[in-house]
Amino acid sequence: MAQLGAEIVAARFLPDHFAYRGRDLAGLAEDCVSERADCAVTTEKDAVKLGAWPGIVPLRVLKVEIEFTAGQAQFEDLLRNALSR
Repeated sequence: MAQLGAEIVAARFLPDHFAYRGRDLAGLAEDCVSERADCAVTTEKDAVKLGAWPGIVPLRVLKVEIEFTAGQAQFEDLLRNALSR
């Protein structure tokens, strides 16, 4: 996020596949207010699991893409082999 020019005022790292409940979202929304955040940010992957955002500050969804720096051909070969089975 900082590479995108954002000032991070707080961060919450939750386990992968976290099942959001209403009280979880309410707590995150309250944290945004107490930290005076301009917005809350989540990934596309988590955004689909959130449902209605209860926060006063807007929720922004960060699109995450993968870029290979090496090994792309090998990865694609492994993927093709796995899908052909």
